[in-house]
Amino acid sequence: MLQPNDFKIYNASAGAGKTYTLVKEYLSILLSSKNPFAFESILAITFTNKAANEMKERILEQLQKFSQNNFTENQDLQMLSNELDLAPEIIHQRSKEMLTKILHNYSRFSVSTIDKFNLRLMKSFAQDLGLSSNFNVEMELDTLLEDSVNQLFSKIGEDETLTSVLIEIAIDNLNENRSWDITRELIQNAKTLYSDTHLVKLANLQKFNLEEFNEFRKTVYRNVSTQKNKLIEIGKKAFQILETNQISADDFSYGNSGFIGFFNKLQNENFEFPGSRHLAFKSNTDPKKWCSGKASSIAKNTIEQIAPELISLSDEAVEILRELAVWQGIQRTITSLSIINEVEKSIETIKEDNNVLLISEFNKLISANLQKQPSGFIYERIGNRFHHYFIDEFQDTSTLQWQNLLPLVENARASSDTVMLVGDAKQSIYRWRGGNPEQMVDLINRKDELDILVENLPRNWRSHRNIIEFNNEFYTKIAESLNEDYRNLYAEGNQQLSNHKEGGFVQLNFIAKKGETEDYNYDEEVLGQLLKNLNSAQEQGFQLGEIAILHRTKAEGKKIAEFLSEKQIPIISSESLLLSNSPEIQLIELFFKTISNEEDKVSLAEFLIQLNELKNHPFVDITEKIKPVLERKQSLKNFLKEIEIDISFAFSPSVSLYDFTEKTIKAFDLSQNETAYLQYFLDYVLEYSMQNEYNLQRFLEHWDLQKEKLSISSPEGVDAVQLMTIHKSKGLEFPVVMIPFASWGDRVKVDKFWIPIQKEELPFEEFIMDSFGNLEEVSNEIKEIIDKERNEFLIDNLNLLYVATTRAVEQLYIITPKDAKNGVAVYFNEEFSGEDEIILKGQKGRISQPKTSENLTETLPFVVENWENRIQISKESSKRWKKKKEIVYGDLVHGLMEFIYTEKDVEPVLKKALNAGEIRQEEIPGMKKLMLEIIHHPDLATYFSDEFKILNERDFIDDLGEIIRPDRIALKENQCTIIDYKTGGKQEKHVQQINHYARSLEKMGYWVHTKLLVYIGEEIVVRKVG
Repeated sequence: MLQPNDFKIYNASAGAGKTYTLVKEYLSILLSSKNPFAFESILAITFTNKAANEMKERILEQLQKFSQNNFTENQDLQMLSNELDLAPEIIHQRSKEMLTKILHNYSRFSVSTIDKFNLRLMKSFAQDLGLSSNFNVEMELDTLLEDSVNQLFSKIGEDETLTSVLIEIAIDNLNENRSWDITRELIQNAKTLYSDTHLVKLANLQKFNLEEFNEFRKTVYRNVSTQKNKLIEIGKKAFQILETNQISADDFSYGNSGFIGFFNKLQNENFEFPGSRHLAFKSNTDPKKWCSGKASSIAKNTIEQIAPELISLSDEAVEILRELAVWQGIQRTITSLSIINEVEKSIETIKEDNNVLLISEFNKLISANLQKQPSGFIYERIGNRFHHYFIDEFQDTSTLQWQNLLPLVENARASSDTVMLVGDAKQSIYRWRGGNPEQMVDLINRKDELDILVENLPRNWRSHRNIIEFNNEFYTKIAESLNEDYRNLYAEGNQQLSNHKEGGFVQLNFIAKKGETEDYNYDEEVLGQLLKNLNSAQEQGFQLGEIAILHRTKAEGKKIAEFLSEKQIPIISSESLLLSNSPEIQLIELFFKTISNEEDKVSLAEFLIQLNELKNHPFVDITEKIKPVLERKQSLKNFLKEIEIDISFAFSPSVSLYDFTEKTIKAFDLSQNETAYLQYFLDYVLEYSMQNEYNLQRFLEHWDLQKEKLSISSPEGVDAVQLMTIHKSKGLEFPVVMIPFASWGDRVKVDKFWIPIQKEELPFEEFIMDSFGNLEEVSNEIKEIIDKERNEFLIDNLNLLYVATTRAVEQLYIITPKDAKNGVAVYFNEEFSGEDEIILKGQKGRISQPKTSENLTETLPFVVENWENRIQISKESSKRWKKKKEIVYGDLVHGLMEFIYTEKDVEPVLKKALNAGEIRQEEIPGMKKLMLEIIHHPDLATYFSDEFKILNERDFIDDLGEIIRPDRIALKENQCTIIDYKTGGKQEKHVQQINHYARSLEKMGYWVHTKLLVYIGEEIVVRKVG
């Protein structure tokens, strides 16, 4: 149990009960306090919504169990009772109180993802950061980048400098045999703008403008050309020496494949570093040994004489090759980087126009701005004062995220608060999005120096004994080949104790990469073995729904899915769950395209064919039937009317895109099937509509960018094989796991990395690279950087293997290439050999009892009904219409003022309300006028300036434990002004209410300087309360 001032790391290997430990420690802190609001002082951060929701559910579930009348029978409660030295009755009573308080104050139950926590910070500091208080969060970076690059290209012909640079880039790319279209290259490189990994270093490159960067780019291309020409001349010079001395390449040992071959390659523009033969001859002090057996004695003597000159040329060439390697490395990335600032400007314009902030730049903004503030100030502004911190999945924390969290940790350690980190560096598989497991390894290594308690969770509660033992033995053996940090990590982390589950089964199959016949196909052999394994598992009593097949890449997943579908084996995969793969959603998309563009005959034809298939082929010859529609001899409306489909709504105004979509679903009677897909699609349409104006064409453009990413949740209780990537399997478990392509990592794929450069012609100390090339030959410093990249690649692939093999509860099947020399397959080939099929542990045969739970769920019909039929206009509504127009506006403006901090928020708030359907276009001028009258009122104007810190509609708890929510609080140091908006006449209860707010805030330590009641009506009346 955590003690005051504890900084503790739980090192939790797979299946060790990480979430259970987190919840137990959380409850220990919670229930040791007499304060029923103790949960407000605890912050728990994790990295996925699934993990955050699971933790919340577990905490609430335990509190609910502790609150029941039979609490004395609860073993977890008894354990906590012993640890806390509290009577069970006290824990029971506190659980009841705290459960009630959490449910009634759920927004203060701080268990969330790091992104949501960051959003909370951003909202709190919106004014400090110069952000609109009502910014929208954009999750999809790719969409924004695509729009920004398209916007950039739209300036071609208008912006002379940009046009000139883009033309030069296109020409240079063509000369280098690269594509002139740099769209994809630009988008990929622009992503580094929002990468935690490259953030600080990339900022140094962004100091230069387009013209400067273009000059740098020209310098790079010029130097590449210069170095190549030098090397060609050296190659020619070497052969001129041979010609002058009347000898040939054949007089040298191995001819053009030996020492002299290096110069031959140079003169033929093959700029490779010298090979092993060249170096071996060069290091040989006896030049006579350079000669071939056929060389004459004269040739031998000549070679001995010219050897020093050739060696000198070789040395010179190697130095130039080193220069060339660096210049070429810069050349590969500088093209897109030269206009990366222009891309960012375009992104900023789009963000400003749409009032959005990318979730991926939260860490960047917090790091740049908030770390300047004292940590106490930062977290006071959130509205809570945390005393206990839990950080889950710490191995996936990026360097920048950890730096942003450090003020919390440092403040906690200085205040006798507690910090608990939980993770497992062996399960770090997100380096590509910034995860830095070395941070966790470093903290563990420095535990004594930093006074950190490290505890390994010793027991695996997930798997059966034989699977645990296999993983222990396998990874302990692999650990011997790793560097010191990871050797210790894998050796110590794979000494897991087993649980009460005996038995278990592990099978390994080796498949030869090449066969004896021409038609041999490795993939087909693997899939054939996979089918045998599936059949075997079923014969042992496992249902398909209990089997998971894990794969590394989408391409592998597609192969497996197609194969199993051919064999009539039902599967659930990310592909099958995609919205865009639903026939009903495809029909809606095609209908939208048809309606939005009458000239799009392709979409019209595809729509009619799709409709024919969905309606069970009412037309036998669909091609002939739709010809009149495609030739415009018959309208689509009349054609559909013949089969009793009415689309007249499509030619009348709709209230919103959501309304139009609902009418589409109803018109085509799509709600009979695929209800989950339809509901998710409607949710997506609603979310889009709240952020954007109703424009069908723009929606389709947005959908086209997003549709390959949107999928429904995996349905429960379906008897189908679960097919998923290893990344998606993390944190999950399955009775049977199969890994058919255990062979990834055979080719090193490098992310962008930085190397030092010292070039007088360039003002950079280091530059970003996208491949190794010949850089290893340049210097020991660069070689060390590349070795580090290679080692991280190796570790990341080993971690993937570890995650994959530790998902299994009862049976594990692995298929890997035979005699592999690279990648994770090497581990199996080195550790196991012999037969093509090896039973590594246990015997076949199901041990666990099949689950026979009743399906208690009921699928409700998906009902689509036009809103006009669902909503009745109230007969009392005329009373509202009789109100004065200003009072109606007053009610609406009161609600909108929650989002107003300064005058600059008015326009975006009104735009957002319009898109959300909360107001009509014709209401905007009147509302804007009324809002500006409030903001500019002589008694209020100062409180809408940047001079004050503003809390709008912020919840506080009074001394009775009740929630109070003043409309607006303006803070300046410890002095505050309370502003409350009212519509209608003045009432004494308004005074009583604002006085109650003031008393409550004063008890919290604030000095209430002014209390203002603002009456919104025909005119703005401000009443100062004494």
